[in-house]
Amino acid sequence: MNLATYLIGDAALNDCDFAIVLTNETDLLEPIRLARSEFGLQVMLVSPVDSPSTALSAGVDGVKKLRRGPLQACQLPTDLSDAKGDIHRPRSWRPSP
Repeated sequence: MNLATYLIGDAALNDCDFAIVLTNETDLLEPIRLARSEFGLQVMLVSPVDSPSTALSAGVDGVKKLRRGPLQACQLPTDLSDAKGDIHRPRSWRPSP
């Protein structure tokens, strides 16, 4: 909801030249459509998945795929510790070996 609100707000106020939206959530299709049709904002979709939504892909000015290597390089370690104890990344979030 916040992303949609700021996308429309920035487009309406002409606070950006173009938008880059990292998502595969089709809930953002309508805010993207409004930003493009009502305010002329160019929107680029960056997909975090291998096969981005066809509806989203069709509703933007361009699509790029988020490469796995740079994304993994930005992740915190699998196991961390702090003053309150150990913190473990969920198995489903861990990179494939």
